[in-house]
Amino acid sequence: MSESISSTVKHTGLTLDSVFVEVQHSEGLGLPKVNHIRFFHTAMRGNKLTTENLQVFLRRNLARYVFSRAQLENYRVNDDLDSAVSEAMRIMAENGDSSSEGTGNMLDEILVYAFLEEKLKAPKLMSRVELYTELAKFRSECKGIHLLSPSDLPENTKFQMVFGASNIVDDVKIAIDRAFETIAKINAHESREVLMVQKTVLDQFFNQGEVDLLTEILIPQPGQPESYDTAYGIFLGYQLGLNPEGRGDDFEALAEQKMLCDIKEHAGYIAEKISAAGLTGHSFYVYIVPFNDAEQEKTQIMDAVLRGGTPI
Repeated sequence: MSESISSTVKHTGLTLDSVFVEVQHSEGLGLPKVNHIRFFHTAMRGNKLTTENLQVFLRRNLARYVFSRAQLENYRVNDDLDSAVSEAMRIMAENGDSSSEGTGNMLDEILVYAFLEEKLKAPKLMSRVELYTELAKFRSECKGIHLLSPSDLPENTKFQMVFGASNIVDDVKIAIDRAFETIAKINAHESREVLMVQKTVLDQFFNQGEVDLLTEILIPQPGQPESYDTAYGIFLGYQLGLNPEGRGDDFEALAEQKMLCDIKEHAGYIAEKISAAGLTGHSFYVYIVPFNDAEQEKTQIMDAVLRGGTPI
C-alpha cells in the first residue's frame, strides 16, 4: 500500500521553482505544532516583478487543478489529454469570471493549490474549483483540501488534512484578515468539511494503493484513534508598494529589503490572528507573494490564463 498520495502539479519543464525566488528570513509563528511562514517573489526585470512565467505555469497546470486524478486518468486512457486543458478552461468560464470569489477562478485559489502541493508537499484531495463544480451541495468554505504525510512532518506526527485559505489584495493586513475570515468559517464547520471528504474523496482517485491508504486514514475505525489531524495552509498576495520610478540597479536590493520588513511585521500579526481565533493547537503553513499592483494583476493574470493567449 502507498505511504502517501501522488502530487498533481507538473514536475517537468516550467515548475514553481522556476517561477518564484524564495526570500530567506528568520521569522516564525511561535506555535507549539509544526508551522512555517515562507515568502517568495517572481523574477524582477525593468524594476518590476514579472508574471509571464507564472502565467505559463498556471496554464500548464490548469487541467490538473480542475480535474480529479480519476478524471485525468480517463483522459489518458482515451488518449485525449490534449482536450483536457480546453475542457478545464470551459468549466472555469462557466463558473464565472476571474473575479468570481469561491468559484476556483481567482488567482489566489489556484496559487494556494500550487504552493501547498509544491512547497508543502501536500497533494490535493480537492481543489477549490472541484469543490465548487462537483461538490457545491456541501457548501465547503475551503479554498482547497490537501493531505500532508507524516514522512514530511516531525516524528510521531499524524497525517494532516490541510484546509486552504487565501486572498490577494493591495494591503497585506486586509489579505490576512480576509483569509482568517475564511478560516473562522472552516473552523466553525470543520466536522462538515471532514464528513464531505470522507464521503466523496475516494471517488476522486483511481490508484488502488492510494484508495486503500485514504480509506485507512479517513474512514473512522471502531475502537481506533483518529489517524489524522487538521491544519491550515494560507496563500497571501499583496502590493509591494515600492515606487520603481527613478530607481537604478539598486531596485532589487531595495525590494528584498522591503520584503524582509514586511515579513517581520506581518508574521507577528498572523500569530496574533491565530491566537485570537483559538487555533494555536493547529499547524499553520503560510506563503506570501508580492505583486506590483495586486488588485489589477490578479485579474489580468487569470484573464490571460483562461484566454489561452500570449502572457501579458
